Amino acid sequence: MPHPSSPASSPPPASPPPGGPPLLQARGIDMRFGALKVLDQLDFWVGTDEAVGIVGPNGAGKTTLLNVLAGAYGPSQGSVWFQGVDVSARNAADRCRAGIARTHQVPRPFLGMTVFENVLTGATHGAGLHARDAGDRAMECLRLCGMEALANRRAETLGLLGRKRLELVRALATGPQVLLLDEIGGGLTDAEASELVDPGAHHSQPRHCHCVDRAHRACAAAGGHTPGVHGRRARDCQRRAAGGAERCHGG
Repeated sequence: MPHPSSPASSPPPASPPPGGPPLLQARGIDMRFGALKVLDQLDFWVGTDEAVGIVGPNGAGKTTLLNVLAGAYGPSQGSVWFQGVDVSARNAADRCRAGIARTHQVPRPFLGMTVFENVLTGATHGAGLHARDAGDRAMECLRLCGMEALANRRAETLGLLGRKRLELVRALATGPQVLLLDEIGGGLTDAEASELVDPGAHHSQPRHCHCVDRAHRACAAAGGHTPGVHGRRARDCQRRAAGGAERCHGG
């Protein structure tokens, strides 16, 4: 096995799925932090109705990839395309309005606000809805993920599972076409993680891009697999994650 700091050459990129451009695509992405190269000539895509899992050891750069896709980081080189349009110059807020939502590995609820108010924020600032439409969207997403009974509870009183679920519901309230989940099941038991992922997998609108520590199970829950991740990483790649991705199939 190659040493993590000296990854083997990755396989040539496979072609994106036929039938038009991918829903979300990264082309030749490099990401450097000073002298450290975290992403190295990475190609990645998500097609319509696909669930994608990214697998890799700690420190491989999975979260960095999601940050680049969501617009939190601008890549050192390369471009990000969404629905056939280059969105590399657009910030995270603009990409969210366009249809790219994400959750964070450590939940980030708005403290001092209720569960409903947290989700309403996603519907208003993320989806651009107002008044009754925003409220209806928020309640729809709360019902979808089994949090309707907690709507008036303050977010800081939730346990870890509740905060993870709130993170997911708030992202769904933005009405995404692509949902990036950063280790959404991290810190949860197997039963809790399944309980968390399954409701979101039945949402009728977004196409899910899962980046989780239990990628095989999450992809199976969403009925998907992991196509289209190619490239090399400067460290800890071991031919996994974005360094010649391991592909997992649902079922």
